[in-house]
Amino acid sequence: MLEAGQDFPVVSDPDGRLSRAWGVAGVPTSFVIDGDGRIRSSIVGVSTGPGLRLRLWLAGR
Repeated sequence: MLEAGQDFPVVSDPDGRLSRAWGVAGVPTSFVIDGDGRIRSSIVGVSTGPGLRLRLWLAGR
């Protein structure tokens, strides 16, 4: 991830338990979670930097 310029938390899920609990349909999947712990956005597949920043901005509204 660092080689790709990515600098955000990643969760390892070797047994798939978290994927099932969160309804992950494919990888990579990114979630934007607001300050109250609610999922505000989920993205399946690779997201661009601007796309992720937009989702983060929308979650903060």
